[in-house]
Amino acid sequence: MKVTDASGLFSKDTVIVIVNHSNGAAAQWTKLLSLPEKEFFFGSNHINFLIGIGDKVFGVSKNGSFWYYDAQTNGWFEKGELPTLMVSSNFSVVFSVDNTGYLIGNGTCRQYNAVTGRWTTKNNAPVGPDHVDYSVPLVIDNKVYLVGSTNNLVTLYDPSADTYTKKTSFRGAGAVAGFVVGGEGYCIQKDGKCWKYDHLTDSWRQKANLPLSIYNMSAFSLNDYGYIIGDLNRTAYNQSGRMKVWRYDPSADQWKQIEEDYPGQGVYEVRTVSLNGIVYAGLGYTSADKDAIDFWSFK
Repeated sequence: MKVTDASGLFSKDTVIVIVNHSNGAAAQWTKLLSLPEKEFFFGSNHINFLIGIGDKVFGVSKNGSFWYYDAQTNGWFEKGELPTLMVSSNFSVVFSVDNTGYLIGNGTCRQYNAVTGRWTTKNNAPVGPDHVDYSVPLVIDNKVYLVGSTNNLVTLYDPSADTYTKKTSFRGAGAVAGFVVGGEGYCIQKDGKCWKYDHLTDSWRQKANLPLSIYNMSAFSLNDYGYIIGDLNRTAYNQSGRMKVWRYDPSADQWKQIEEDYPGQGVYEVRTVSLNGIVYAGLGYTSADKDAIDFWSFK
């Protein structure tokens, strides 16, 4: 810092430094209690999930156990077991609507009531060559737009009617991450192209792009902005660097890399949940292809 006052400074003087962060005060990461190692660390090739239901974050373990995080005590507590067939399922997507959680795996959709702790089997999601996966869920007006990453198909799931409806296909090529801001969905494809989905007109429109060299993206929304966590030039995976974070401002249609890197161990398949003005992130795989179990908040 350089002081240009001609009279100089003395020991009794007080200097106030004001840092002006564009787009509001800077958010920061805080380390929380890691998920239970016994239940969430299996070496490699095991997929774990985070899901936000109501005001709680739940951890879904590939071994079939189900945990919730208590923010007041910074502790993880076992909630029970997944239904038998779900343990062997490939969880294509998890999401929540109206304080109820949903897991879809191998076409089977199951609903979780966080109040009663009960699982209910719902109508199966479409499967087959026309519905390979539903990698990106966009929750808008208590409905879910499931965007496929391999065939670009978009399927609307209405939980109130328990029905699936085919919508206009994703205009890009291979959606890998997405978020919802202001009632509009955004999907980012592998090469950084960003598309906005208008559910009222069932149409897609291309928006400002991210840099080409971002890999293994995860997404979330916070305070009317969209965010992407990604591996810039694969430095996190290949050189044990940190994952970078970009913020999207819908009003300006502009992306900006923020100063606060993601400090977690995961370098791909990082899971994120947005709840009550706080983002929770963790899990995924490390640069050694091992399960990550660390857990963070961002606010």
